[in-house]
Formats: sequence, structure tokens, C-alpha cells
Amino acid sequence: MDVKVEQTGALTRKLHITLEPEMVTPVLDKEYRKIQKDAKFKGFRKGKVPRSVIEKSYREQVQADVAEKLVQDTYFDIVEKEDLDPVVHPQLEDPVFNEDGSFSYVAVIDVRPVFELGEYTGLEVERSDTTVTERRY
Repeated sequence: MDVKVEQTGALTRKLHITLEPEMVTPVLDKEYRKIQKDAKFKGFRKGKVPRSVIEKSYREQVQADVAEKLVQDTYFDIVEKEDLDPVVHPQLEDPVFNEDGSFSYVAVIDVRPVFELGEYTGLEVERSDTTVTERRY
């Protein structure tokens, strides 16, 4: 897994994440097998449709499902590993299944600001004297 963190603003980070084919292929294969088991196509018995036919018909759906699963499986580990403290869910951009079998995506997040406290102990505050009376309005 290749991760590059780019600081695009004071509190905004852009994570460029690429997952190796060894992580992507098993998930894709599992999803195609699940569809292949129940697929019905003219000229083929149920469950005997070749994967190439399944891929032509269901590629976009499978890739969307697998992309979502891969992002969920990797994003939180990456945030923890990179020691980031996001305040909102990531905005995902450019999910791509590359020709070499890898998967890459970009996550844009806003992180919690880090504050450095100045000297706050020993400060003198002037108090005004207030008295409470029985008088009603």
C-alpha cells in the first residue's frame, strides 16, 4: 500500500492511496464468483456463465462495490498510521482500477487544528461587585 499525504490548505490534507494487486484481486474475484453463482444468461446454465461474460455485463457494478469495500477496509488504517485526526468523513475522488491490477483513490479530509496555549495561569481578572436585593420589577 502506497500512501502520499499532501497538505493543500492549513487544515486540509489530500491522501493519494494506491493498493497493490495482491490486495485488490482477491476481492474482485470473490465479487465476480458471487454474481457468477446466481447469474442467468441465455445459452448458459445457471452458475455456469463464463467470467468474461459476467465481466462485460457487471463490470461497473462490481468495480463500484469493490471500490467501496477497499476504501472502507483501508482508509481508517491509513488515517491511524499517518497520525491524522480528521473532523469529517473523507471526500473521495478518482477511484481507479489500474491496468496493472492495482486500485488507487484520493481522499480529501479536514484535520483538527492543533492549538498551542499561551500563558493563562496567574492572570488577574477584575470582578465587579454585585449585590442581590429583594426588590422586584
